[in-house]
Order: sequence, then structure tokens, then C-alpha cells
Amino acid sequence: MKIKRGFSLIELMVVIAVIGILSGIAVPTYTQHIIKSKRMAAQGTLSLLSHRIERHFTKKSTYKDWDISGETAEGYTLTLKATKFTYIISATPEPNNTQKNDGLLEIDNTGRQYWQNGKSGAWSK
Repeated sequence: MKIKRGFSLIELMVVIAVIGILSGIAVPTYTQHIIKSKRMAAQGTLSLLSHRIERHFTKKSTYKDWDISGETAEGYTLTLKATKFTYIISATPEPNNTQKNDGLLEIDNTGRQYWQNGKSGAWSK
């Protein structure tokens, strides 16, 4: 009697189907995880910048002459709108990456944290 070695076509197709189903579940979940982690990093950057500008205000009594040009947050463009007594630091999602539909992040001199994700309110955790 001859011993057969290897896999049958049906066994191979079952394995490919299982891999396809698992990857169909894993890839979107991984993508959402990446989006959330970049958003959380940007929120951390905005909080850090807020602390720095508050220290600047303590020394200079104005927010106006502070600059964030060297600061970055992956997937976001950072902007600062400042007057003598108020500021808003914004992180706008860049259009050609995974963050493009994630919504605007803002923090201001009153401590208000805002994430424009289709509903207003504080940053989500």
C-alpha cells in the first residue's frame, strides 16, 4: 500500500478560508487601534504644550509671543491662536493618513479639552 503525503486541496482551501476570516476581523481592529493611539498621543502633546504656554504666561504675562513651530503630533497639524490673555491650541488631522476622519482636537487657556468627532465634549479615553 502506498502512503500519501501532503495536503489535499480541500484542506488547503479550509486553511486559506480560516486565515481570510481571521484577517478580515484583525485588520480593521488593528487600524482602529492605531487611530486611537495616534489621537491619544496628540492629546498628550496638546496637554504638554498647554503646560508650557502656561509657564510662559507666568513669566511674560502674555500668551501672544509663544511659538509652537517645532512641535509635532503624528497624523496632525498643530496650530496656535493666541492673544495676550487667551489661547487655543488645535490639532487638525492631516488629509492623507489614517487620522483624516478622526476630528479636530483642541485645548484652551481655561482647560477646555474638545474633540470634534461628530459630538461635542471632552476628550475620550
